[in-house]
Amino acid sequence: MPKIGCGGIFSILFATYWCGITFLADGLFISIAVQQLHRERYSVTQGTVTYSNVKVESDGEVTSYRPEVRFRFQVADKEYEGRQIRYDYSVTRKDRAYEVISNYPILKTVTVYYYPDAPADAVLEKDLEIAGFYGLLFLTPFNAISLGFIGSAIGGWRAQRLGQPLTGVSVQSNGLNTVIRIYKHSPILSAFAAWGGVGFLMIFGVNLLDLVISLESAVILGWLVTLAAPLIAWWQASKHYLQIRHDMLRGMIEIRETDGRVSLLVDKDLQPARYSRSLTTDNDGEKSGWFTVELPFCDPATNDVRTLTLPEQTSQEDAERFVRWLNGQLRIGDTLT
Repeated sequence: MPKIGCGGIFSILFATYWCGITFLADGLFISIAVQQLHRERYSVTQGTVTYSNVKVESDGEVTSYRPEVRFRFQVADKEYEGRQIRYDYSVTRKDRAYEVISNYPILKTVTVYYYPDAPADAVLEKDLEIAGFYGLLFLTPFNAISLGFIGSAIGGWRAQRLGQPLTGVSVQSNGLNTVIRIYKHSPILSAFAAWGGVGFLMIFGVNLLDLVISLESAVILGWLVTLAAPLIAWWQASKHYLQIRHDMLRGMIEIRETDGRVSLLVDKDLQPARYSRSLTTDNDGEKSGWFTVELPFCDPATNDVRTLTLPEQTSQEDAERFVRWLNGQLRIGDTLT
């Protein structure tokens, strides 16, 4: 079991806090949406609008507008006052707020949806509104980071347990033939990065689109782009990889590089993978480094030793694990440095 230092403890606490807050917000959004959709629990009656206005709030920099409606209705000869248009209404733009209010002028007779067990809990609209999904879109980058924390924790534990790289590799083997793919960029990490990054941009993109098209259309377009981005990123990353095919029965190795170049080797041409540390110094004199993993082999076409540069590793532990794993898959010696 690896030791966890102060930095590791802080990272765990921060990730736990981040995930807790994010999933709490997710749960709140989902609970409101479920409450809005529980149509079978609603009873219907008629009511009258008694108040209709837009509440304006400002902190000096941002001004928000909230549509507010009050309505009276009777259930079993008892009068109630409702204050909710729908469960998922929130702060909105000025023109949007006044558009909502225009549907509920004072003294207008309206249909009221209420819970029989709690008539005071009533709304004027019971369908789920597409614009309400903007809130969930806002949470997209936070969810991407949260799932990244969880995936890293599970992946790190699994990598240590199985002695393999955290991500960015795939292996297919039938005992006699082994095909190893080492991706230039991990497809799953690329997908998560695109999902969170594009989701963050769409927060602002939807607001800009709302100036020229309806909010509902802007939210739909924002979600389509946000959902398409990780699929495209995964597909693009999946096309760029180094492939090593080891035919153990014939003692042959085929190396297909990311640029399409193919080298055919025999077992003795392939040398053990190794790693080396690279250091850089910034303007303040601070040193930082990474670990470069290399796979040398004798190119039979030129009889020269060539070296394939594999994905960089951020720690010595990861570099050692990568080298041992690759040498084990290829069944060659274990030279670490």
